Amino acid sequence: MSQPPLIVTTEVSLYPLRENVEPPIIAFIHALRAQPGIEVMTNAMSTQVKGPFEDVQRALATCMRDVLAGPDSVVFVTKTLNLDLAIDEVPGLE
Repeated sequence: MSQPPLIVTTEVSLYPLRENVEPPIIAFIHALRAQPGIEVMTNAMSTQVKGPFEDVQRALATCMRDVLAGPDSVVFVTKTLNLDLAIDEVPGLE
């Protein structure tokens, strides 16, 4: 008997250690959005990625590896929750 897919929500932030930070961040987000099997939502502070655990991890590994193999020094910060969060909705604060 197979288990249902483990849906996770991961927040990822990329901090290029250089002066002009926007181009590598935008390129990373576009690369993430091109990955199959995941949902990607971006705001001013970070990007959230949601989907089956294996798909999320594969997408992050692929896109992060490309950035890490590049010429710039960078920092990635990720947080993963084992929850299917509604990343496309503004949370209520009531």
